[in-house]
Amino acid sequence: MAALVNAQALQQVLRRLDQAFDRRKKLGAGFPRFEKSGRMRSFSFPQLGKAPLRDGAVKLPGLGWMAIRHSRPYPEGFTVKQARVVKRASGYYVMLTFRADIVIPEPPLVGHVVGVDVGRTVLKMPLERFWRGVFCTLAKIL
Repeated sequence: MAALVNAQALQQVLRRLDQAFDRRKKLGAGFPRFEKSGRMRSFSFPQLGKAPLRDGAVKLPGLGWMAIRHSRPYPEGFTVKQARVVKRASGYYVMLTFRADIVIPEPPLVGHVVGVDVGRTVLKMPLERFWRGVFCTLAKIL
């Protein structure tokens, strides 16, 4: 029986293909290369569901519980947002993205705010003599 592939993982692959075509248009380059089946080194799971972590394992949609080795402890008060499975020469790795539901307040404006460009018409550079020599040399060449 063939294993079902997570629909969101397939959508991420299509999103990467769409980004490749957008870059092609933007840069004026040719079509993206045809990729062999083993060429893509990573795929992501944008949603992992409820409680995807337990001691030494992560639950990936469509794959089930996979054993992992912790490289660092999970941060307290954070929830898992997404996972990316990466294939490297030394094996497979799972990168977890965490999210915290905290609000960072805007810093209050205190006192009179002054911009950087107040009253300056000419910007003095510390290496003014150096740049003057560069521009003179360029003028002689051109």
